[in-house]
Amino acid sequence: MQGYHLKVGQYLSYQDKVYIITEEKADDTFELRRLSDNFHIYLTKDDLLEGLIEATVKFIDKGSIKNNKVDVKTRITADFLTFPEEQKTIARRKLAYVKAVIDANLPTVKQQTFDEVIDKVATELKDNRKPHWNTVYRWHREYLSSDRDVRQLTTNDKKKGNRQPRLQVEVQRILTKVINDHYLSEERPSMHSTYIKVCTKIQEENEYREEGNELIAPSYLTVRANIRKLPPEVVTEKHYGDHKAKVEFRAYKSGLDVTRILERVEADHTPLQLFVVDDIDRLPLGRPTLTTIIDYYSRAVLGFYISFYDPSTQSFLEALRYAIFPKNNVKKIYPEIEHEWECYGIPELLIVDNGKEFHSEAFFDTCNGLGIPYQHAPPLHPWYKGVVERHFGTINKKLLNNIPGKTFESIAAKADYDPVKNAVISFSALIEVVHVFIIDIYNQSHQKALGMSPAQKWRENAEQFPPRIPQDLERVNVDLGMMKERTILKDGIQYKTIKYNNDALGALRRKLPHGTKVKFKVNPNNIDYINVLDPTTDSYFTVYSSDLRRTKNKTLYQFKIIRRYALQKYKNDSTQSILRAERRINGIMDAEMRKNKKISSRKRIGKFKNTAQDIDSLIGIKQPSLDDAHLPGDDLIPDLESEESTSQPAKHPEPPLEDFYADDSDWQTSTNTGSVENEEEDEN
Repeated sequence: MQGYHLKVGQYLSYQDKVYIITEEKADDTFELRRLSDNFHIYLTKDDLLEGLIEATVKFIDKGSIKNNKVDVKTRITADFLTFPEEQKTIARRKLAYVKAVIDANLPTVKQQTFDEVIDKVATELKDNRKPHWNTVYRWHREYLSSDRDVRQLTTNDKKKGNRQPRLQVEVQRILTKVINDHYLSEERPSMHSTYIKVCTKIQEENEYREEGNELIAPSYLTVRANIRKLPPEVVTEKHYGDHKAKVEFRAYKSGLDVTRILERVEADHTPLQLFVVDDIDRLPLGRPTLTTIIDYYSRAVLGFYISFYDPSTQSFLEALRYAIFPKNNVKKIYPEIEHEWECYGIPELLIVDNGKEFHSEAFFDTCNGLGIPYQHAPPLHPWYKGVVERHFGTINKKLLNNIPGKTFESIAAKADYDPVKNAVISFSALIEVVHVFIIDIYNQSHQKALGMSPAQKWRENAEQFPPRIPQDLERVNVDLGMMKERTILKDGIQYKTIKYNNDALGALRRKLPHGTKVKFKVNPNNIDYINVLDPTTDSYFTVYSSDLRRTKNKTLYQFKIIRRYALQKYKNDSTQSILRAERRINGIMDAEMRKNKKISSRKRIGKFKNTAQDIDSLIGIKQPSLDDAHLPGDDLIPDLESEESTSQPAKHPEPPLEDFYADDSDWQTSTNTGSVENEEEDEN
């Protein structure tokens, strides 16, 4: 994703007019000149950041301005995740060469210096089609001019016209089949043996053809050219296995000498050494998990996410969203906070460990789509991301040390202390306490290594290197959703038995060939809507659930559990059964919280209740509220309390609480939110 900065010379769209920033004053006020009539206005930095969040201010490119006007798109352009796999593989290969040139920090543009870098990368990738140095220089120039947008490295093949193949159709079919079945095998046959195999197959085919209608065998050079078109990663995977392919095509690099904010950013998860209680009934829930993203240069915290979900891609993406967005809204929620949290922006390099959530397709494609290069810390090298590791120690020792409910790392240290019985802090209070600690204490405390506080270090460097901001902050929310794929039916798109439909989706169905599948993004924390990608315009539009009663106030995880219970108890998953099951589960869980002393069960209940940090509220994004809506059919749901009290004993016992979660992988937090699930219940 292309990034932008609030700086002199940047073009903006404000109130549907085009402006250019002409001056930045000392008091964080910007002077803007309207291009149509040279009228000058003055806006503060906070005004502009709030405008970006509310979509009243948008960054624009100079090239898109015509007659002092710009066509401000109402739809969000397609992200890197939606590109065909072949184009993504090509872009990743180009990106490896471009990254190497950037990291080499070449003093001059010369063939000799470029060739040295190219030879090294080609050896690492086992790339037998080493690009020319002029080509790599062009890739490098285009990538930097687009502000590290990986989409710039893809091809526009889909926009090219039809081309006649040089080979006969049957010959091409035989050649492709031999390459797939013979060359791409674990035996790793040579190109020459593949050529012989192709010629043999064509000779066998010609035995059954009439004279004059024989197939013409391709030359060895043609066979070799077709093989060389194969992505190196695919060849390595087929020849040596998936593990070697991942190792060969993932960059492991040493640390960098950091000179500015966001140049190196570290991310990680940790379970907090503290038991928290439910906000309402004050019963212990367990130890939540903290995901933190921290800037290496300034040691300032960029964002964090606390929940009862295990470490997952979704937890990281929520923390990343908080890190990228400006945080002007935080003091409105917590007015007791004294200082501003000025840290935000797109990282230039992200350091993560080798957890499976950081090896998922969703993680790779999200980082590439947002233009965030990443590195995996070598195994057993925790010091490679020592800043975030030390920050976790600071949180546990300085913040949580004196709070009742603190736990200990060892049984010996714990002695007779029971953290569960002593737990007193609620989850919402914990979120507020962590905000106060990070903004007013940690970021403001003098650090010997910096010679100043993280906040001061960030502020001073940000004046010279302003944080990079996405062109469209709303686009970030779409990019961080789960990618799915379905065929549009008469009643819309069906996902997890939820139907989504509107007029725009119906119009798209009429435009596309019958049976065409479309991609869409799902927000797992709000399944009231999906964002559908229009393949004809490469842009997203929003489609809401056709029956909001099924999805109202539910996360994807909650809906899965409720639907499973409805099928077990009522033998169907109709809307009425879903609503009955939801009310019944809430009652069962309230009772379980009071009688079940197992922390693992209580933590699962906290997970079901979606006891997690509300990032939307913190960054000021307003989600449509359905709480006050009277939805059709609500009156049809019977009073379960009276029904249960007057009904006869059930023939079948109530499904136990543990059955709600079922230990199979379908009911765990997904570590790969980007892949299209292959579940039995993921029905169309």
